[in-house]
Amino acid sequence: MLIDPAISLAFAISLAALLGASAARKLGAFSEFAGVVRNYDIAQSQLATPLAVLVVGAEAVLAVGLVPPETRSAAAFGAACLFAAYAAAIALNLMRGRPSIDCGCSFGASGVGISPALIYRNAVLVAVALAAASPISSRQLGLFDYATIGLVAAAAGALYLANESLLANAARHHAMERDR
Repeated sequence: MLIDPAISLAFAISLAALLGASAARKLGAFSEFAGVVRNYDIAQSQLATPLAVLVVGAEAVLAVGLVPPETRSAAAFGAACLFAAYAAAIALNLMRGRPSIDCGCSFGASGVGISPALIYRNAVLVAVALAAASPISSRQLGLFDYATIGLVAAAAGALYLANESLLANAARHHAMERDR
């Protein structure tokens, strides 16, 4: 099945912005991010820093690769695999009974631990990435398409930030309830 090129590009730009911002944030607070990777306990402790480097590098490379049509499909598939790996790491730690570890989204600033909601969020990101990886039709994009793509990418960013705020507020609410 072919996907409309405007949809593919809107999804790809949205994912590229998310992954690029995520890589920049992790690189800017790398020692904290390496600590988050260590806390997930998915690899031996001495491998946490190299794994953190790999994650930041993968996010940056995928962000760049999502935009050109020649690399979009492979980068989008790679992004889907990365989001699935994040969901698997969260699920593993939830099964271990460790919901209070930092999710790694804001390095403790949001107070968000891991939860099933993060698995669902990553499942949505996997679906969006797989849609962006789909073959595109040969329709030419026009000015209206580019305006729509920009609006969709901006709306996707706002929706993602709203979701993060809701998760942080829910975590604070649950913490207040426990403290009562």
